[in-house]
Amino acid sequence: MTLHDPRTLALLTALSILACDPGESEPDDDDATSTTQPGGGADVPGGTEHEQPTCEAEGLRSLVRPVDPADPYGETFTYYYQWIDRPGDGPTIVHIPGGPGLGSIGHLPEGIPDDVDVVLTDPRGVGCNADGSPHEAAFYGTEKFSTDVLAIIEDLRLDDYVIYGHSYGTVLSTVVAARTTEAGVQPPRLVVLEGTLGHAMASDDVAYRELWPKVRDALPPDVQAKLMADPLPLGKAPGVWGETITTVLSQYSQEVLLALLGSLADGGDTTELEGLMTAITGGPPMWEDEVMMGLFQPVACNEIAEDSWFAFELQGGEVVPTRNVCEAIDLGEPYDAGDWPIPAPIVYVQGDLDPATVYSGARAHFDTQTATDRTFVTVSGVGHTPLQWRIAGGCGASMWTAILAGSDLAATLTACGVDGMVEHAAAGG
Repeated sequence: MTLHDPRTLALLTALSILACDPGESEPDDDDATSTTQPGGGADVPGGTEHEQPTCEAEGLRSLVRPVDPADPYGETFTYYYQWIDRPGDGPTIVHIPGGPGLGSIGHLPEGIPDDVDVVLTDPRGVGCNADGSPHEAAFYGTEKFSTDVLAIIEDLRLDDYVIYGHSYGTVLSTVVAARTTEAGVQPPRLVVLEGTLGHAMASDDVAYRELWPKVRDALPPDVQAKLMADPLPLGKAPGVWGETITTVLSQYSQEVLLALLGSLADGGDTTELEGLMTAITGGPPMWEDEVMMGLFQPVACNEIAEDSWFAFELQGGEVVPTRNVCEAIDLGEPYDAGDWPIPAPIVYVQGDLDPATVYSGARAHFDTQTATDRTFVTVSGVGHTPLQWRIAGGCGASMWTAILAGSDLAATLTACGVDGMVEHAAAGG
């Protein structure tokens, strides 16, 4: 499990980490300006409400977007997003998921308060935007994706909103926020980044190979022996074990992985471990999905990593990367957050043991964004989903409420029983 987290949504959904029913979006009749869908669709702000959406989600809206944002009068495609309009006076949260290539339409992130509107997005070319779109490499890229998100902000006429990005979504969120002024839209009230990438990397497998031995060596000797044996336990292939280990290290924590693997001891109950393995490795490998890879490779390999690994195997007790999808593609336009100054306060929520977007990279993002106020929340002992998993486990709404209100986040962590640290830096520092 590398930067792209190809099975994140399936895994978190299977374990009830993400809410699966974001609810129905009701049109605001007092502020309706959009065109009517042929066949009787209602007038609503934010594009057309489709009576027969191309994917399973309530409140879908669509925009006509140029294939090439630099040529607004050229070829176009239909871009879908989801608008969840709720009662209340809170801001709108625009959620930008990871990948690159994952979507959030139909998957409301855990813990977002009930009094805020939410915009959920799928990138051009995948998810709800797969049908009828081009799939050539030139169709993709972070700057192209950013124009689609900026078009949503303009279309909904958002003047009080928060951009929330996770994993690769922190890259896209950074670029979107930095481009708001030139795009002629209101900058966000706040940018919230979880699992932050600060700059391009040589390879996205290093932290996994460093973290795994610490877990392995802390296991009882009999369990260690089983994980070094041939064949491996539970009748599972080396690839299943490799993907399970790296996924749990990424999405959860070393502590969770220790507990799961500890069930391999004689007399242990492996039901939870086996169920998790099925959730993680069920279905065809992501690298066989031509649509997904058609987006991922020209973005991640060109902008994010020289080498990006889509598979690991457990071999002789070590996790060994086995499929590098960037082998034939050069890192031609390496991303650096310092090139994209954000004109709004930023809140970072970062696991200190995140192997997908490592802690030092998140700190690099924090250190380069000196033009704005920043708050850095370190969540101890967890990986890539500190807000969606560790904090959201019973305390997500409290944390989000504190973030949106600018309240004392350290006190909120303490009240939630979450071990962490909060650091502030003012603009210019």
